[in-house]
Amino acid sequence: MAEMTQTLASMRQSIERKVHARDATGPLKSAIDRAINDAYSRIMSFNEWVWSQAEGAMLTYAPLTEADGGVLTPGGASYIRLDAAVPAPIDDVGSGWIVQASTRRSIVSQGTGADDGKLTLALQWPNGDVVTSYALYCIAYNPSSLAIGKVNTVLIEDEGSLTELDFLDTPQFSEEYLDDISPGKPEYYTVLRYSSAGYPLFGLGPIPDEQYQIVFRYYRRPLALVNDTDSPILPPQWHHAIEEGALEDLFGSFFQDQYQANRHSAQFQRTLRAMLAESQATTRSVHYLGGAPPRATNWQERVD
Repeated sequence: MAEMTQTLASMRQSIERKVHARDATGPLKSAIDRAINDAYSRIMSFNEWVWSQAEGAMLTYAPLTEADGGVLTPGGASYIRLDAAVPAPIDDVGSGWIVQASTRRSIVSQGTGADDGKLTLALQWPNGDVVTSYALYCIAYNPSSLAIGKVNTVLIEDEGSLTELDFLDTPQFSEEYLDDISPGKPEYYTVLRYSSAGYPLFGLGPIPDEQYQIVFRYYRRPLALVNDTDSPILPPQWHHAIEEGALEDLFGSFFQDQYQANRHSAQFQRTLRAMLAESQATTRSVHYLGGAPPRATNWQERVD
């Protein structure tokens, strides 16, 4: 019989029965939810589980369309035209973008939101009656929708084939690809920094000169179970491990019952060992979840 997927609500109800508290509210309900998430986090950090392997893709380049403010798309490359004091409304522009005119450049520190969902590029370089063309590049990518925990491999797709990108440490990457911009086909990647939510912010070198699809193979970052319908990414047959870890926490810290805490701790450790054995026995040929990476979706994200 197949195991049923557990949700935050169903795990909470099961724990309520085991601690003889029906429909827990207030401090006990909060303690149960906190213990569930603590146990879930402990399990996910215990090992690089085969079940958390995933694959996702992003496009490096968001082709701009002609719009008010002088947005141009000549020859497949994105350029903007700024009149003396007229900012250009551009989709998906934010921190991490570089604007360059000849040898002069500026890194966009922030974008200003507009009612129509576009952003205003707040650069004003007065040129009198002269209209100057500026090249627009993106140096930082924050694919937070993938919930990347640890990167395994980063690849670039070009003409239907995938090529693995090599990793560079941040100082070397900055020296070679940020100090002197020479766009081209990316061959390297780095993690520039991590966002406040803990997601990696990627840089690609050379800075992409056109649209490429970047494929990430990684271990998923477990998201906290907040809503009653949220489920862990573990296979259903191991969801009970979360309950055992949560009961260990609850009896030890909330109920001050060390005997029961020790009993559930022992069961939690036995379950972890069984999970580890099954994960390690799973085929080593990586099967990434979700099938082939998307081909037509551009979810290029603004860097906050």
